[in-house]
Amino acid sequence: MYSIYRQVFKPCGVENSVYCNFTSLQHKVLIISAASQLTIYKLKDKYQNATEEELTENYQNYGSSSFDGVLEQVGTWSLFGNVKSMKSISMGDGQLDLLLLSFFDGKLSVVEFDLEAYDIKTSSIHYFEESIAQHGMLQNCSTPQIAVDPDNRCAAMLLNNFSVAIIAFQPQEGLLISDLTTHQNSPTKKVTSYDINLKDIDAKTQRVIDIEFLHGYYEPTLLVLYEAPITWSGRVSTRQDTCNIIAISLNTSEMTHPIIWSLNGLPYNCLQVHAVPKPIGGVLVFATSSVLYLNQSVPAYGVSLNGTTKGSTSFALRKQEKVCLQLHGCRVTFLSTECLLVCLANGELYVMTMKTDNMRSIRALNFQSVGTSVQPTSLTAIGNDFVFVGSRLAFPQLIRNFKRSGTETPPRIDDVLSSSSSPTTTNNNDDPDEKSEDNKPDDPKSEEKKSEEPAAAPVIEEKMEVCDELDLTMYGEESKDSNNRTAHHFITCDSLVNIGPCGAAELGSNYNISDEFANQQETSLELVVLSGHGNNGSLSILQHTLKPQLATSFSLPGCDDMWTVYARDGGEGEKDHHSYLLISREDSTLVLKTCHTEITEVEESGYTMDEPSVFVGNLRSGIVLQVCTASASLLDGTRLLHKINIELDSPIQHCSMDDPHAVLLTANGNTVQLSVIKDDDGLEYRLECSKLFIPQFPPITSVCIYCDRSSMFTTYDSRQQQSTFKPAATTKSEPMDDLNISQQREDIKFVANLRNSSYTDVDDEDELLYGSSIKKEEDQPASPPPTINTPPDTTEYIADELPQQHQSEKTYWLVVIRKNVHLEIYNLVTQKLAFAVPNFAYGRQVLIDCSANYELEKTEPFDNSDTDTECNVLEVCMVGLDKDGQYPYLMARQRDQVLIYKVYSFENTKNYIVNQGLKVRFKKIDHGIMMRKPSSLGDFGDPSSFRPCFRLFNNINGYSGAFLCGPYPHWIVATSRGSIKCHPMNVDGRVSSFAMFHNVNCSHGFIYFNRQSELRIGKLLPKMRYDTDWPMRNISLGCTGHFIVYSIEHKVYTLVTSTMEECKRLPYLNCDNTKDFEDLERDESFIYPRINRFELKLITPQTWQSVPNTSIPLEDFEHVTCMKNVWLVPSAHTTIRNNYVAVGTSHVMGEEMCSRGRILIVEVIEVVPEPGKPHTKNRFKNIYSEEQRGPVSALCGVEGNLLTAIGQKVFIWRFDSDGSLRGLAFVDTNTYITQALNFRSFAIIGDIQRSITLLRYQEEFKTLAVLSRDVKPMEVYCVDLLVADKNCSFVATDSEKNLSYYQFEPQAVESHGGSRLVKRGDIHVGQNVNCMWRVGTVQMDRATGVTNDTYATCHMTMMGTLDGGISSIVPVAEKLYRRLTMLQNYLYTSSPHTAGLNPKEFRTAKSKVKSLSNPVRCVLDGDLLWRYHNLTKVAKHELARKIGSTREQLADDLMELHRSTCVM
Repeated sequence: MYSIYRQVFKPCGVENSVYCNFTSLQHKVLIISAASQLTIYKLKDKYQNATEEELTENYQNYGSSSFDGVLEQVGTWSLFGNVKSMKSISMGDGQLDLLLLSFFDGKLSVVEFDLEAYDIKTSSIHYFEESIAQHGMLQNCSTPQIAVDPDNRCAAMLLNNFSVAIIAFQPQEGLLISDLTTHQNSPTKKVTSYDINLKDIDAKTQRVIDIEFLHGYYEPTLLVLYEAPITWSGRVSTRQDTCNIIAISLNTSEMTHPIIWSLNGLPYNCLQVHAVPKPIGGVLVFATSSVLYLNQSVPAYGVSLNGTTKGSTSFALRKQEKVCLQLHGCRVTFLSTECLLVCLANGELYVMTMKTDNMRSIRALNFQSVGTSVQPTSLTAIGNDFVFVGSRLAFPQLIRNFKRSGTETPPRIDDVLSSSSSPTTTNNNDDPDEKSEDNKPDDPKSEEKKSEEPAAAPVIEEKMEVCDELDLTMYGEESKDSNNRTAHHFITCDSLVNIGPCGAAELGSNYNISDEFANQQETSLELVVLSGHGNNGSLSILQHTLKPQLATSFSLPGCDDMWTVYARDGGEGEKDHHSYLLISREDSTLVLKTCHTEITEVEESGYTMDEPSVFVGNLRSGIVLQVCTASASLLDGTRLLHKINIELDSPIQHCSMDDPHAVLLTANGNTVQLSVIKDDDGLEYRLECSKLFIPQFPPITSVCIYCDRSSMFTTYDSRQQQSTFKPAATTKSEPMDDLNISQQREDIKFVANLRNSSYTDVDDEDELLYGSSIKKEEDQPASPPPTINTPPDTTEYIADELPQQHQSEKTYWLVVIRKNVHLEIYNLVTQKLAFAVPNFAYGRQVLIDCSANYELEKTEPFDNSDTDTECNVLEVCMVGLDKDGQYPYLMARQRDQVLIYKVYSFENTKNYIVNQGLKVRFKKIDHGIMMRKPSSLGDFGDPSSFRPCFRLFNNINGYSGAFLCGPYPHWIVATSRGSIKCHPMNVDGRVSSFAMFHNVNCSHGFIYFNRQSELRIGKLLPKMRYDTDWPMRNISLGCTGHFIVYSIEHKVYTLVTSTMEECKRLPYLNCDNTKDFEDLERDESFIYPRINRFELKLITPQTWQSVPNTSIPLEDFEHVTCMKNVWLVPSAHTTIRNNYVAVGTSHVMGEEMCSRGRILIVEVIEVVPEPGKPHTKNRFKNIYSEEQRGPVSALCGVEGNLLTAIGQKVFIWRFDSDGSLRGLAFVDTNTYITQALNFRSFAIIGDIQRSITLLRYQEEFKTLAVLSRDVKPMEVYCVDLLVADKNCSFVATDSEKNLSYYQFEPQAVESHGGSRLVKRGDIHVGQNVNCMWRVGTVQMDRATGVTNDTYATCHMTMMGTLDGGISSIVPVAEKLYRRLTMLQNYLYTSSPHTAGLNPKEFRTAKSKVKSLSNPVRCVLDGDLLWRYHNLTKVAKHELARKIGSTREQLADDLMELHRSTCVM
């Protein structure tokens, strides 16, 4: 069996973060890594100096569409490897910082940001696998930590328990790290690397704990914290203080490394070291129960943080008063040279201040509690005021530090965060955390001023008398007020979405789905995932496709297009309500009034109703502009203000408007400009028609007006640009492909209107892309004179006539597509060309301005018979998708795909000649929209293909963006972070027209026509978030969720949750061999252990709250190990099966007591609900509860019976007549079963060590037997099935982050007569998979009505990972597998991969234990194959030719997979 694996939801659990000048020298950015995902953010300028009230009010809207993110996304990249550690290093003045990424198996990549390509490129790669495998090591369990020298001279990476790799950055004149950076005049550094065996330096080294570079040394000095000999908590009484440090001076040129400082006898539980910046210097060592300050020149200083240090260490520690905490799992970052922020494993925040004397010796370490955040995995200071808290167990948070001076108690972050720190959606039961308004600064301006002051001298408890002027000069004056301490006040101002760790998941029916879509089995489902941990535990409700909530629907055939407008005075409704709905028909226009509760037809109005409308829209003043095929009208409500007849050779086909301008495009490619101006001669507003002085040949096929509000669309100095053109003869050249394949093919013909030039200093990249022809000055005509009908109110936009300080913030631009291929951008006022891209339709990765050497063809008839119709640009749209228009995007629609480009600022400083256009470039976005129709339809005619399909909206439930009409409609939603999210809406098939709709019955909704010509009015679900990869909703639980099952009959969820509580008594067996408890009484400095208290809950999807009075608490020290939804025969007198919830538990009470378990079976029943509470109609009914002789570790139902794994045995139970369970059969497996899955009379069990086993139960013989098993060792995490028609495979995931599937094939030789399962496929997922579920594929394409014959009998197996990602695996046919395998092999070597990682090596199954078997590799890498869609046309054509296929065939294969797996 062959299959394809693909990640459908990107991992979002943050593990590493760094703040550096990676993309710009002016602004630092925050870089975070989540498994294999790398994302870059930057702080928005308007929040740099925001007040506490502004940040608090903004964060209160988190989870709703009105939230404005403080972090702005720069870009995101998917890697073929998991980032284990990440650091930045500065390359000196005028150079961007480099990023060091470490991976397992001794891999380190040095990457930099390419400003021209707006992409990450690899600077160097380093590989140390041979060093890891030395000295007889079979496996490496160390995390490859990276440490960077404070003076940026070198870096170090931990390889294994006693080896360190050194990456040296040696200065070298003339060698450039990046040839594409804009700052190339500064000398850079040469990168070399080697490794050090620490055993050669100190033979006692057994396990390196942490490494760090020290400040203030002449040569790079690496401090190594290691343990020798190794001990643990159980041997502290005999072996303690086993940690040591050594400081190694690194001479990277001679590769010598002498020891300059060492210290032994540190506490055994040391965790990490942090170098203290100058002027203090030294190092801080964080242990589980203590903090040590060590310095080579001053005495050591240490404090004890709890009572467990007594008797566990001989190191001299001072007792820290009023502090009782432990630092295991904490994260630390410096706020200043003497102040640190410590985030504990439970999220508690402490500010640790180092107090020094005049000799820079540490006199005290003070801890100040400042509140609670989330469980951290990384902690990064962002400037002087912000701190980013990365987390895998909750929503990563950005917190703001407000500093206050004085002795008053600072407000805590708990005042603005509830007990559940993870933000949730805004609703009655899961409102976002309310912020405290009582703790506000008295004077925000003074507080802001204080926060900007430099750090004061260290605060000291006692005053020192200054008796010597020399001492005062050398050491400075001590603080005069010992009590004037700096108080820190942290508030949460932003959070990132995280659905991890996905501990359990369940499919359920969508409770809020409309009745029109309820019968669609594959799309009426929603996924409920248990996320978070502790107080941040939550439910994540996910939907793959967007499902509107319909208000009404009625049939209205014969409609071509529609628009909604509002009246300036509000008409008879509210002012912002849409008053009229205009529907264009074949020969007329229908006007409907929508301001009432009912929609009625308007028979008499000022609208042109005897012609089909081309465009109708509102100006900002509320005036309505209607454009028909031969006229244009200006109306105020239904009152006609002005109408003009437009006499052209052909009818008007398209109109693009942005107040006060509009551009009309005729069918033969001519353009006309409309302007709305005020008139003093009677009319308030009137229309003026003018001719555009831009070349009309070659014909224009699409236009778009763009009003720039982002200030990005600026041009070079007017003296340097000559933006007028003359038609010239065409020359042909070939573009540079983004793959290194056949760049000079003669059979690929590009029409690039360039001529040869005598200039030799043209940009090399532009010359390769577009040729080297540049216009001569004598060929350039004078600029066209301003049009006579130029509106008088638009003269302020003419940049050539006005000073720079008087220019308006808004600028208007005209985007033009010529011959369906070439892109041009004109200044709408001056009508000068500012940006040009020949062959834009071929979809290059980066669009570079070629206006300096761009010339048009001669006026000749346009014949597109030789062009590729699949690449023709049918529509272009440039718009700022967000509400403020700060993030412009360029979107282009082709027949089978959509091109989306993000605009970014770029100023070319290398070539003076080409600096004649806009200071921007366009970066292609991988959006995931696929809209190719099935090849079986042939030339499928879609009427919407000839009409504008990009429908902009600015307030649909608070969201803004664009809706893509057509056979495969998509929502392109703009997020508050500047990125876009694309959601398919395939529940209603093809959408021919779409418009916003807001009235009294439908608040901020929309209206559209579907495939059946039905007019439907709907809105987005108010409690769903659409600014994520999938539409989702987050419900806070306030506790940890472990298991979840769904009752199909009652449509409720059963959850197992737990809360942490202190354990102050221990169980033991008394003389009667019964369980008793001993109370623990300790002093206040003792930290009690924490245990889980489990509970069974019933959750209703109506409110997503626990049903009152239904919870079942479990006993003390009882842990739930498994829970399943089973169908059992209730008694021996019937064969009807009922649905029950079976729970298996285990009592965990220490090593001295035998572990016991319990089987708990409950049933969900219906009762009479409480008055006014319909969600209380369900209750739990206890059916069975009995203690077992061992822990119940796994269970499932088999043929109406209950299968349980108790200890090392697997039992089959059946209900007896008295309601008890009677054993029918058992089998001894000699293993510890953790997973069990049933299908028919078979069961798959997964072991903690010995892989999976196939069991069979025979009802007639009451026999349970082992049918087959896998003999290779494997620690199983989860098991499920992979179904393809009549074939069934057994899927298993393991602790090595692999996914494997097996088949039972008795006829195969390698199965040894069926006793062994045959492995048929494996792949390295890269993330731990803890839950899996199956769902059927889409049976029919609702856009075309074509049935899905290829995948109709297949199931898609989906899985959730502990890193917050969702993946899927689908079986494929052998013929398709062979074809895509060839494509995959070429993509391995033909395309560049970020950080130099090899996808083939990453997807190869890993194993710590060496085995005599080879990887099967029958699983395709869907993540790599899906990149084929984002390639250029030339790259696609060349790859298809090399594998003996066609571009259309490969596109059909991937599109069919996409359509079949677009479920939920």
